[in-house]
Amino acid sequence: MADELLFHSWKRSTAARGASLVDGRLRGQLDLTLSELVQPGRGPQTRSLHYHMMGPADVARLRPGAVTSVYPAPGAVGVETTKSPYAELAESDLPWRYSLDPLPALEEGMKPWLVLVVGTTEELWQVGGGKLTFTTAVANELPLAQSKRWAHIQVHNDHELVRLLCPRKLHRNRDYVAAIVPAYDANGNPAWSENLPAEANVTLPVYHWWHFRTTDTDEDFRSLALDIVPRSVAPEVRLGSAPLAYHLDDADPPFSPMPEVGGALITPATAPPVEQPVLDHLALLRSDANVRTDSRGRPIVQMPRYGEPWLTDEQRESLIWSRALNEDPRHRGVAGLGLSAGIEWQELIVDAATKQLGALQIAAQRVRALTAGLAANSHLWGHRRPQDQHQRLMLYGPSLARMVTGRRTVLEQVTGTDRPLPSALFSSAARRVLRPGGARARWVAEGALHPGNVVQSANDCEQIMATPRSLDGVPHADAFEQALGFHFDEVLSEGGDLPFEFPDDNTFFDLTAPDSAELGEVFGFPTFGDRLSISFEEAQGQLNAFREEPRPALIPPERRCRQVRLDKLIDALDGAIDPTASEPLIVRRVLDLITGLDDQSLTPPELCPDFDLPAWKYLRDRDNNWLLPGVDKLAPDSLVAVQTNPAFVDAFLVGLNQQALGELRWRNVPVATGCTPLRRFWERLNQAGDGKGTDIVGIARWAGQPEATPLGDPVHQTPEAQGTDLVLVFRTELFRRYPNTLVYLHPRKDDDPDWQGEPDRTKPHVTPTFPGVITPDISYFGFNVGVDALDTHWVVVEEVPLGFTFRNYGNTDVDNPGPEASGRFADHTFANPVRVLFEGALVKEQTRSDV
Repeated sequence: MADELLFHSWKRSTAARGASLVDGRLRGQLDLTLSELVQPGRGPQTRSLHYHMMGPADVARLRPGAVTSVYPAPGAVGVETTKSPYAELAESDLPWRYSLDPLPALEEGMKPWLVLVVGTTEELWQVGGGKLTFTTAVANELPLAQSKRWAHIQVHNDHELVRLLCPRKLHRNRDYVAAIVPAYDANGNPAWSENLPAEANVTLPVYHWWHFRTTDTDEDFRSLALDIVPRSVAPEVRLGSAPLAYHLDDADPPFSPMPEVGGALITPATAPPVEQPVLDHLALLRSDANVRTDSRGRPIVQMPRYGEPWLTDEQRESLIWSRALNEDPRHRGVAGLGLSAGIEWQELIVDAATKQLGALQIAAQRVRALTAGLAANSHLWGHRRPQDQHQRLMLYGPSLARMVTGRRTVLEQVTGTDRPLPSALFSSAARRVLRPGGARARWVAEGALHPGNVVQSANDCEQIMATPRSLDGVPHADAFEQALGFHFDEVLSEGGDLPFEFPDDNTFFDLTAPDSAELGEVFGFPTFGDRLSISFEEAQGQLNAFREEPRPALIPPERRCRQVRLDKLIDALDGAIDPTASEPLIVRRVLDLITGLDDQSLTPPELCPDFDLPAWKYLRDRDNNWLLPGVDKLAPDSLVAVQTNPAFVDAFLVGLNQQALGELRWRNVPVATGCTPLRRFWERLNQAGDGKGTDIVGIARWAGQPEATPLGDPVHQTPEAQGTDLVLVFRTELFRRYPNTLVYLHPRKDDDPDWQGEPDRTKPHVTPTFPGVITPDISYFGFNVGVDALDTHWVVVEEVPLGFTFRNYGNTDVDNPGPEASGRFADHTFANPVRVLFEGALVKEQTRSDV
């Protein structure tokens, strides 16, 4: 980044050129020459203008907003001792505006009139009245002879930033005060001199100040990141697995060799199978013949049968994943761990379920009202529905305006401008008019008012087309409008001119229209074949004549008529209204208003809650060695690559959900059968990016999969959790000190098998999908790729820059003094954001080397 920045040592108005220091101020002279323009004969007149430039003694305070930002932020804690405090100012020339160095003496740079001093709260304090006092130790470590290095201008993309730096070395775990003070006193002398005696304090006006506290270590991001080494635990520790102590008899020692159980995170290694004596002993404990009773003959609670809420007895004995849960002591142990988590989390689970019960009663009321309405309407449908189809259409008529298909209602579709049926025919008023009996119906023919006959009679395009709509030889007004491109009736009624603009009166235009020849004959326009040609004046004249002596008639054109397919319309309406159908339309419309319930039906809804409780946190808080066995043996500053264990996740969540369902039902919480309320193990990002992705689908769906699916099979997982995931585990203080640190994978270049170059920046990098913190110094980052992705990717740890920072080497010489001393000082101390790259193949190999 430093290559993209330019640093300058000072900036000042040219008004100071040639000025000299007198009594604490710069005094200058400006020669002005005036020339006579009215009377050129007179020669130019030259006069000297003398001016004074203000000095530090003339400044009472800085205006609000003069200081735009500071580093560290006011009140910040854990500040790095390796970075220099600074203040940024709004105006780029402010640090040198009142400096007492004249321009001719700038060979070694210009000293600013403002400086930033930093001291501990014991070294620097306020005495009131806008004054600040600091000790000799501060003054001697900040000699004003070097102050030209403490201010600079940074130019980046044509944007200038001016800063005051304080290069004084910071010490860890101290409270500091930073303050902007003048570098000159009222007489133009340096505000403090070098080698002051120990008892001589310095008191100056203070223009801006703030507090911060340094961290308890001298390490910064760079040193912490560079200390990380890809390595594993000692060879005698199997990272990711631990022995399971299994006793064949209470008095005997654990069975040897002890079976090994993989944690939630494991190394890519194959665990040995469980010995047959262990499997036989566990089968005996699970058998019905082993039921024990107390002294009164009452049966004692036996070992849990995992999967019971979702499976039948036959499925539990036949499905591979269910048999593994119940017959393999390793998976039983993990499921039992999940069951114990459900016991410890029972209050959290019940509280979460109670919060989701709020709308359940509202949903139940809607379902009850819907079922009651369907029952009543089903009875009426069977007894009162007309058998005649066309009569049913008249019965449905008033509801057609409320039935929407696509963008229009049914009424709009069957009574449109190209349909013969009038919309009024389907109104309730029409039903009253057509009601038999009364004076209106006394003389009508028999059956003429029957609703079915009325609908069929109205749906007749031939009768409509037979009605004459124009006179012979008279064109339609629409034809004239189509030919000329404007509304003819509006021009006639408003008495205006033709809405055309032509370049000149002799311009002719041709209009092509279906009736252009007839149009010419009626209006007296000259025609050529079927094309009408007319000039502007002729058209205007003919229009005026037509206005004075209108032609016999202007009849609207004939409209296109399409008969309604009454049989299809009635069948569609029957299907939509029929309350006895398998899924009436009204059922879907009502149930669509109820969200959050799976497999909705017309039975009273039951709750299938979705709890936002990532299960990995239970393992972290209870015993993080279940999360990653051997994690406590990781050496400081270590990086290891492991992978997720889907079989562990499946077994743990089965036990957890089984206990959660039992607890909810014990407390009379209505939970749907086959529900899986806890489906999150890791805190995965989902497609929405809100961090609420799930790891498994509902356990009830596992029973519908082929019998050969074992624990951890991809069919048990959600799309965002498919397969095993690469997980990078760090043991370092880096992420505690810098929690926003970026960790990602970046592809290496294809032609760089020896990892000698830089990442391939033309390819996208891979970001974590589920990060977490096991202990304050152990963090992990999960990626939705396999461990083998390390063969072609760099592991990148990158510092998130918090603005521009400058390294603190103390107030030492950086280069020989010169005109650009502060610019070189800033460029030398500028702190680029740190990016550390680890060879992915090395990380993978180091982790595997000890297992």
